Amino acid sequence: IASPASPAALRGGAIEATLAIDADGLRVQTLKRALGEVYAPGEAPLFGAMRVSAEGATQGGVFAGQANAALSARPLSTLVRADIQHEWASATGQASLRTGALTVEPGGLQLAQILPSIASLAQNSAGGADADGEVRWSKAGLAPITATVALRDLSFEPEGLPRIEGLTTQIRFDDFLNLTSLPDQIVRVLRIEGPLPLENGEIRFQMKKDGIVDISSARWPFAGGFLTLRPAQWRLDGEPNDIVIEAAAIDLAPLAQMLKLNDVDLTGIVNGAVPIRIAGEDLAVEKGLLSAGGAGRVRYAGAVGAQAASAAGAAKLAFDGLSDFAYDLLSAELNGKLNGPMRLDLVLEGRNPALLYGHPIRYEIGVEADFAQLLAQTSASLNLWSVALSSSEAQNSIPPAADGGQDEPEND
Repeated sequence: IASPASPAALRGGAIEATLAIDADGLRVQTLKRALGEVYAPGEAPLFGAMRVSAEGATQGGVFAGQANAALSARPLSTLVRADIQHEWASATGQASLRTGALTVEPGGLQLAQILPSIASLAQNSAGGADADGEVRWSKAGLAPITATVALRDLSFEPEGLPRIEGLTTQIRFDDFLNLTSLPDQIVRVLRIEGPLPLENGEIRFQMKKDGIVDISSARWPFAGGFLTLRPAQWRLDGEPNDIVIEAAAIDLAPLAQMLKLNDVDLTGIVNGAVPIRIAGEDLAVEKGLLSAGGAGRVRYAGAVGAQAASAAGAAKLAFDGLSDFAYDLLSAELNGKLNGPMRLDLVLEGRNPALLYGHPIRYEIGVEADFAQLLAQTSASLNLWSVALSSSEAQNSIPPAADGGQDEPEND
């Protein structure tokens, strides 16, 4: 049984009932047994197919019954229970729905079995969930199903994105079948895995029609400051999503500790914005810009600098300068993929008071590697491809390389 006006259809039905006909028309007097599979027609079903059983009876012109539903993929575990009332004379009724406490786990119940439309967002899910809702109908048809869904300490893997741990929320839907919610829903996330894990985040959003999530705010404490997401619309239909992560008041000292830059001491405060395009499993950054809001310091004492100490020309001078560099300008540009090759271009302007009488020095430093490798090995991967000294005296202090060549660092 299917209707174009209904989001659900019935197949494989079997009914055992006593019917009555009176002035109000045909009604079910006693429903001894009703079985069937309720499913969502179409290539992109809104919900997973469910085996439903029901029973009830009419008394005083009102039918009262109960129904149980189990996912067809898990027929032995009841998913939803419903208490049903229907007044025959007015053709109006309602059903209250409840799931009870559900355990989501790999190899067991998965959120994608209930809502196939979120399959790409909720792979390998684990945690707790429960829901309740209400359905009303009349001669005019079926009203939107309202529901409240609670998720507790849920972990899952969105396709192409880092694993999410400890998600907790209570979402109020004003139309559950179309997955639309009331405004200002809140999700709290314990941890997002990745090269730079994010912890204790809060996201405010509204779910809208056509698989669109309207994100009004998202914020994570990070390295003494905050990472925030500019308001954005997230599409669930597989189309690319464009977001911008803003960095505010990021302290370079704890950031260096997070990156395990054992050879580098950093001070200063950084702000900026990083645009990210998410298309399938690709996470691409184009012109992500970060810059220091004031003066700071860089002290580098790594193996690359020690090797350069015995060299002549620009390389030695460059690493000597970084041994205690007070910068007035620090800016960084990111281009590439968060899950692949990434290019970091860093510009530093300032001075080392113990070098060249404290004359200004400008560094242009380029690093290119897989992003995770770039973060893990930044201090060991500095690739000086251009060093420009803004002082004429500093320029004259660079001796020529042997054999009449120029002492130019490699760019690999």
